[in-house]
Amino acid sequence: MTGFQWSKRSSEKLSKVDGRLVSVVNLALARSPFDLTIIEGLRSQSTQLAYFKAKKSKTLHSRHLASGITGLSNAIDIGVFENGRINWTNVNRYNQLAALMFGAADELRVLIRWGADWNQNGYITDEKFLDFVHYELPAPHNIQAAIDGVKRRANQRTPQ
Repeated sequence: MTGFQWSKRSSEKLSKVDGRLVSVVNLALARSPFDLTIIEGLRSQSTQLAYFKAKKSKTLHSRHLASGITGLSNAIDIGVFENGRINWTNVNRYNQLAALMFGAADELRVLIRWGADWNQNGYITDEKFLDFVHYELPAPHNIQAAIDGVKRRANQRTPQ
């Protein structure tokens, strides 16, 4: 345990996120050597449209929007908190966070997708849109790629 806890604001944002993703991010925070903050969970249609128009999002069908089934978000944006602010540029920290998130997700058997590796092949260099802070429960058409990512990570951990 590292001793980091979610702030009241982060906890409020997590209250509107699917519980599977909340479990993953809670376990990642418990293991994190650095502080984290929830930037965004549930997003309104008008906010999504504004992000799309500003090219901060590539879709109008974001996983941040309320699920038609649960009313909860299937995505979160997580910031690395350093010296009282979100550090947006420390790619090494976001890679470390991804390892924590995928480790927690694999342990909890929750499929997730990272915004810096949309195709889940283990490389960020082939992506056109890098969203280092974004994690989501994959949409049905992305589940196979998420499963392939789990298999790839398991093979990397297995001694050859």
